[in-house]
Amino acid sequence: MDLDNNQLDEIPKGITEIKNLEHLTANDNKIQNISDEIKSLKKIRGLYLDNNQIQHISTEIIALQNLENLYLKNNQIQTLPKEIGKLQKLEALDLEENPIQNQEEIKKLLPNCTIYF
Repeated sequence: MDLDNNQLDEIPKGITEIKNLEHLTANDNKIQNISDEIKSLKKIRGLYLDNNQIQHISTEIIALQNLENLYLKNNQIQTLPKEIGKLQKLEALDLEENPIQNQEEIKKLLPNCTIYF
């Protein structure tokens, strides 16, 4: 599902009803946080949220056990929760252009993931 360039300030709650959703692209919006409801997207493999205003990633991200690609370039994220390390299938994590403070910790939590800072 592609929601790019829609001036969204949040991921629409109705998205969580799409149980077979595998890819969600919502780049270039005004999304400020990833709500806890995202945990119901059990089959999601790609989450692309570049160029938003996200400051916080919920610990509920651990529910996305099929997540392979998480793109969060150019947001306002300072730290990621330790639970991110439980995403065993995560292959790519893009955190470029974020003021990330715990880079070394993230690298240790995700040793098999390509991470962009």
